[in-house]
Amino acid sequence: YKYATTTDSGGWRFEVAMGLPELETTPGQYKSLGFALFIKDDGKEVARWPDDADQESPKTWGTLSSSYFWGTVDLQPQSLTLSTQRPTTGEDVTLSLAYTNEGSSPISGAQIGFYVDGVHIATVGDARVIEASELYFVSAVWRATAGNHTIRIKLDPMNYIVETREDNNEHSVNIYVKPASLRVRAQEGANVTIDGNTTTVGPSREVTLNVDLGVHVIAAQETLYIGDTRYVFYKWEWDAGESNESAMALSITGDMSIGASYRAEYLVRMRFLDGSGDDVTLPGEVRFTAPNGSSIVLNGNYDVWLQQGTITITNVIWSSVDVKPIDTTYPIQGPRTLTLNCRIYALTVEVGDGLSLPVAGANVTLVLPNTTRVWLMTDSDGKAHFAQIPAGRLGGSVSYLGFITPMAERDLAQDTNIKLSLALSLSTIVFVAS
Repeated sequence: YKYATTTDSGGWRFEVAMGLPELETTPGQYKSLGFALFIKDDGKEVARWPDDADQESPKTWGTLSSSYFWGTVDLQPQSLTLSTQRPTTGEDVTLSLAYTNEGSSPISGAQIGFYVDGVHIATVGDARVIEASELYFVSAVWRATAGNHTIRIKLDPMNYIVETREDNNEHSVNIYVKPASLRVRAQEGANVTIDGNTTTVGPSREVTLNVDLGVHVIAAQETLYIGDTRYVFYKWEWDAGESNESAMALSITGDMSIGASYRAEYLVRMRFLDGSGDDVTLPGEVRFTAPNGSSIVLNGNYDVWLQQGTITITNVIWSSVDVKPIDTTYPIQGPRTLTLNCRIYALTVEVGDGLSLPVAGANVTLVLPNTTRVWLMTDSDGKAHFAQIPAGRLGGSVSYLGFITPMAERDLAQDTNIKLSLALSLSTIVFVAS
């Protein structure tokens, strides 16, 4: 017996559990068995049944017999299905088993074991009474891993239930789990990184990567340089949205396609010439409107990356004077050297006397548009050659033999040669432009 306890009336309550093998009987048989019960408490016998039972004399025992027909139990799987027939790596797959009791007697306490490739993943206890010939369903969840797998279930895996057949308790199915396909479109030559693993995009401008379901960190190369052309990351685009961040967390729930957009930019090198086509010293500042509409200011370095389109020069500040070219718009179709013919000119002042003879040694001083002053002495030909003078309003004076005579102002808008006739007896200078 399992145990015995006293009752409120001073008697004894006991529970007896015997299996069919102990009764030496099989399902479907009637059977009787001699039976006696002896109860001891701390080694001292306190009760017995029957009252006159003698442990050494079976003739004094009572009789235990079956009072009903012993039924049969035969658990059988009927089908094993998956929530999807094309699972993806990382997907939670529900494994559903349908099973029956093909015996004649109900049973309770059935257990079902679920296995993947021989590895136990779950045991489900079915607390219901499993009636004969009824269909019952149980399920377990498996997180799919990549590759080919055999999924197997086993009814009564611990063999707790005595069945008429023990060879029909298993069922299995084979399944292939594919990784999620992530197709990434990007600029040829750019690097695409998934969770730290980098792939370079080829001529097809796309790569296909195998990934698990879940959240992944994807990053595109921000800038790709190919000679004097570069490609700058612009944004990610996919069916569910877009992002301007080159690196981001991406939730992958199945096969997916995503594209990284890039904008081409070209290296433009600015060259500055004067009105004669000669190189001038670099300006202090250049301002222009880029093809994308943004205003750009350059100081010192005049190599700049620009998108395709048209730029408009706003200012070229040279010697504190705006000498921007007359033509201010320039097309950008690719890498190029942008030559800016600035409004910087050569000025020659030729000084002669009243007899048209050259006056050497005269001091010619010019007041430039930026109010700075420059001066030169006339040579033996009576000429003072001023190079690279910014366009604008000019003034000045000529000093000779102690006489300082102001010059009338004039606008400098091209290379200019000025002849001056100096009347030494007069304090005036007459400009004769040629």
